[in-house]
Amino acid sequence: MPAGARRSSRCAAGDLIGELSALDNGPRSSTVTTLEPVEALVLAGSAFAGLLERRPRLALVILRQVIGRLRYADAQQAQFATHDVVGRVAERLLELGERFGARDGGRIEIALPLSQEELAAWTGSSREAVSRALQLFRSLKIVETGRRRIVLLDPDALRRRAA
Repeated sequence: MPAGARRSSRCAAGDLIGELSALDNGPRSSTVTTLEPVEALVLAGSAFAGLLERRPRLALVILRQVIGRLRYADAQQAQFATHDVVGRVAERLLELGERFGARDGGRIEIALPLSQEELAAWTGSSREAVSRALQLFRSLKIVETGRRRIVLLDPDALRRRAA
C-alpha cells in the first residue's frame, strides 16, 4: 500500500523498511504510516546482518531495491523541479492507477483511502494546491473523485498533462 513515508510513498507487499539503518546502524530516514492494516516481520539489526552473512545473495536483492528507490527519488526530484503541481498530481494519479487501479474499459478505478493531504505530501505540494489540481481534472472530465476512490476517466489526457 502507499504509505505516508515521506521518502516516496511507494511501499507495497514484500518491501523492506529500515534496511539501511539495520546495515549502517544510522538513524532511520523515514517513518511509515499505512492506510490499511498490515502484517510485518520485525528483525533486529544484528539478526538482519546475520541473515545477509548466511545468505549473501539476499544482499544483491536488497541492493537492487535500494537502487530502485534511489532512481525513483531522483525522478521525483526532477519532477519537483520541472513540473507544476498539476503535472505532479497527474503523475502520481497515473502511478496509483498502474499499481492499484482496476481497469474498466478505458477507465481506471483506484479504491484507496488516500486523502488530499497525503497526496499533497507525496507531490511536495499543499493540500489546497492538490485540491485545485483535482478540481481542474474533474472540470475537464479527466478524473472523477469520491470518498476513498479516484476514477481516471481519461488516462491519456492525464498522461499528456503529466508529460
